[in-house]
Amino acid sequence: MHPLQLIRVADKAYLEAHDSQTDWEMPADFDYRNALEEVRGLGTELSRICGHTLTLDDQVQDASFFAEWVAYEDAPRSSIAAPSGAIHTFISIRFSSFGRMYSIWGCSDLSPITAACREQIIDHLHPRGFVFVPDGILDRPYHSPDFCSDWQTRFFSHL
Repeated sequence: MHPLQLIRVADKAYLEAHDSQTDWEMPADFDYRNALEEVRGLGTELSRICGHTLTLDDQVQDASFFAEWVAYEDAPRSSIAAPSGAIHTFISIRFSSFGRMYSIWGCSDLSPITAACREQIIDHLHPRGFVFVPDGILDRPYHSPDFCSDWQTRFFSHL
């Protein structure tokens, strides 16, 4: 059994253990080809769990994540943050290049991510050795603010 399969949900210690002060986009031993192939194979079941047809973004560059399964609203809508309108995200499942970590987020009030959906995703990915990182940990300050402000940016964002 892969040792990461023992961890279902990451804590700050897990993030710190997978941090690197020299490798920002991916660790030296990251096998991009195999990781992407594995993530590609998750789409059908993740779409079923989410109730949305997910699309794989596998053209990620200059980032600490390498792929994400995502579903967007069909048309732009205005909001306080974007009065002229923006395409809102129903759900994104973003895969970090570090520690087999992933995050789940969305910004659509038309179809918010339910606790049951989040738990089903976690239950599906955990036996495959993926580790969920909750928002509460990702929002914490990163220890090197000259590089990035929080753990979200460190492991799940464009750099």
